[in-house]
Amino acid sequence: MAHKKKKRKFNWKTISWMILLIAAVIFFFMLSGFIVFPKRFKLPLIILLAAIVLLMALLTFMTRKSKVLVSTVNFVLSFFMLVTCVFLPILESKLRGIFTDQGTTEEFVMMIYAFTPEYKAAHPDIFNNSTSSQEITDYTDAVFLKQDSIDQENQEYVVGWLKEKFSKEPNTVTKTDVLDMITAFYNGEGDCIILNEVYEELVNELEGFGSFKEDTFVVAEITREVAVEPQKEEPQKEEDTSLEPFRILVAGEDTRSRKLKVYGRTDVDIVMTVNPKTKQILVVGFPRDSYIPNPALKNRPDKLTHLGNNGIQNTVDGLSAVLETQINDYFVVNFKTFQNIIDALGGIDVDNPYKFRSKADTERGTPSYTYEEGVIHLNGLQALSYCRERYNLPAGDYGRSEHQTIVLKSVINKLTSTEMLKNFSAVLDSLQGQFITSYSTDNIYAIVQNQLDNNTPWNIVSYHLGGRGDMQPTASMGAQKLYVNWLLQQQLDFSKAEMEKVMNGEALEQGVLPEDDETLYRP
Repeated sequence: MAHKKKKRKFNWKTISWMILLIAAVIFFFMLSGFIVFPKRFKLPLIILLAAIVLLMALLTFMTRKSKVLVSTVNFVLSFFMLVTCVFLPILESKLRGIFTDQGTTEEFVMMIYAFTPEYKAAHPDIFNNSTSSQEITDYTDAVFLKQDSIDQENQEYVVGWLKEKFSKEPNTVTKTDVLDMITAFYNGEGDCIILNEVYEELVNELEGFGSFKEDTFVVAEITREVAVEPQKEEPQKEEDTSLEPFRILVAGEDTRSRKLKVYGRTDVDIVMTVNPKTKQILVVGFPRDSYIPNPALKNRPDKLTHLGNNGIQNTVDGLSAVLETQINDYFVVNFKTFQNIIDALGGIDVDNPYKFRSKADTERGTPSYTYEEGVIHLNGLQALSYCRERYNLPAGDYGRSEHQTIVLKSVINKLTSTEMLKNFSAVLDSLQGQFITSYSTDNIYAIVQNQLDNNTPWNIVSYHLGGRGDMQPTASMGAQKLYVNWLLQQQLDFSKAEMEKVMNGEALEQGVLPEDDETLYRP
């Protein structure tokens, strides 16, 4: 009679412990290799995991009772560790998703404008008929105005696009600059104008053409995708430079575009000098109307906000020349990002220097707010309006620059506080793809890791530069005089000296800008 083979019983206690051991090893390497894992927690993590594994080994191999309970605990601990290991790459992807690089291409949106029938009908002395077609193919015999002072390549691209549409050479007339072109357009010398969308707001600033948006409509919108010069790669260094001091331009785009761009007007221009080792940050805000050389336009004087139309690197180069010190990197953010991050943080507290009421902006969906003097709490939309307002401020754009540095300082304080951990997931979700930076993202995460290792507060000192208001022609917009701000040399010298202190590891104290009472605002 053949003997029946006994079924081999699995020792679930032993198997469950072995799975726990493997899970613990994987968990350690995954967590300790996480981009912002504090180094000071590595040894405690080893001790904790070793203690758990050894304790469960004793319960697994030294006791004969509670097999089910011990196996269950092993499996539960293993499950927790392995699920965390699955979650960590997702979290790291979110962290890396905050920043996007410049990319290899840039989109330029070119507009062809014509006058509305209503505007034509109201000016019969200039226009023979009041009809205006919405179809570009109805303009084969039209006269298209363009200008040759800026943006020539994009305009010629549109001329080529029209040639293809019409199957013939379009009738174009070239004017000296934007002002000359717009003046000729309003005088009836052309049927349409070719204009980069980034200059639409600038046209509205020209005296006598503030109703440009209402007077015209877009006949055609042409997108041109252009290869851009890649960011310069820093030479590989043997030593770790992630915590070395650096200067960086924080530029804010006040745009409704969903896509961040490195070409476009900047309404926030702040130079930050950061020393991660000494935890010092110097914030220096520049008025958007600062009158400085435009490197892209033969260093002819221009408004600071206009420099970005030739690329953010052009703004970096212009401010570097003014400060006589090299700014190596930039950080581009949309104003909308401030709203998102502030809401995710649960709002911010700012010390408002004076009471004022902001104007409503129906185009951007921003209502009017009253801001009381003293410490006030702002949500995202309120902070956005606080940063944008200038018309109802006693010092105009100087006041707006001051408000922007106040908000940025409050945001930095909250981001480096323990409150950040409470809303960590919400902040990460709100920041996906919200920044373009040329600064090493690995260095950014190293700074975050260092902050978690050594949770000492940062010393943040901020200044907003003033100057003297004036009316002068600009390189971007031609001969007509626009409002500009002459920066004060003593303030520039002071800012440069304070930057050097940060770079050299010296401690900063909040001081008063020299000649602060010399700032002259012209309404």
